[in-house]
Amino acid sequence: MLIPAFTFAAVPSSVLHADCVPVLCECGDDYRINIEDFEKKLPDVDAVIISHMRGHNSDMDAIMALCDAADVPLIEDAAHNLGTTWADRNIGKVGCFSFQSYKLLNAGEGGIMVTDDADLIARAIIMSGAYEHNWQKHPVLHGAFAKWQNKLPLYNLRLNTLSAALIRPQLDAIADRVKNGRRNHDHDAGILGRCQWIVVPNALLQENRAPDSIQFNLRGMTDIQVDDFTGQAATLV
Repeated sequence: MLIPAFTFAAVPSSVLHADCVPVLCECGDDYRINIEDFEKKLPDVDAVIISHMRGHNSDMDAIMALCDAADVPLIEDAAHNLGTTWADRNIGKVGCFSFQSYKLLNAGEGGIMVTDDADLIARAIIMSGAYEHNWQKHPVLHGAFAKWQNKLPLYNLRLNTLSAALIRPQLDAIADRVKNGRRNHDHDAGILGRCQWIVVPNALLQENRAPDSIQFNLRGMTDIQVDDFTGQAATLV
């Protein structure tokens, strides 16, 4: 399973939980996938997970084209960029979003998986812990559910009803939260970008992003100066 090297522990952990092997793809100083390294490693993997860490989308046109040509499925880990679109559309065969406490939609924990593949939905719901044919409560996809019933292991990974109740009224707030978050990010990026020692990566042309935080690189500094900078910054938190 090919994943970005700039990622979070949960991503390679999920690969290992699926009894697969994580393969790291290099990322650049803009925090995005290095397409040359991605293309080089793609023939040796069975699937790809793209994590849009901290709202930085990689070149999804190039990634999708390479995955389609190689017939390799793409999973989009969008936990960090709910509300972001690429060329005015969402990407990937499967999209995974997080409701953890720092995310755009906050239920404390939990998340949601979206796809238009009925078999994937049925398999995910059954494996999440749809005990005793509980999927029959839903008026959709009964054919796909019946196909996978009693053929998959069950885990206790269901989103609890309290978390779901917290999320539903927040759905209408997504657009305003994205707009306000982008405004705040771009305002701060403009101020930081005026400093000769700081570089804030720009958005890509096709990317309409919803950053959940701001990242920047230090330039023209020695290692000692970088350590001094980060030490002083830590005292301000």
